[in-house]
Amino acid sequence: MTPPLLWFALVSLIWGMTFAAARIAVEAVPPLFLSGARYLVVFLLLAPLWRCLPRAFSGGWGWRIVLSGLFAIALTYGLLFYGIRTTPSGMAGHVN
Repeated sequence: MTPPLLWFALVSLIWGMTFAAARIAVEAVPPLFLSGARYLVVFLLLAPLWRCLPRAFSGGWGWRIVLSGLFAIALTYGLLFYGIRTTPSGMAGHVN
């Protein structure tokens, strides 16, 4: 295999594992909590970059961007995780 095909295979494997892990996780915790916890971890990891991009977050845009991310991404995945409780994880991966 050439390096681009290896990278493609790796990304496909990681992407597919996300939905398999989500299918297992929604049996233990509520779907919206799972989505919120997932993005809270990402936010905490990326929060230090907030100071590196002062222009992008100036003028009141920072909180608008955060709220937009919450509604456009976290809520969307929350609904996806809610639906994955009754859907096979492979189907959820295709729908996403």
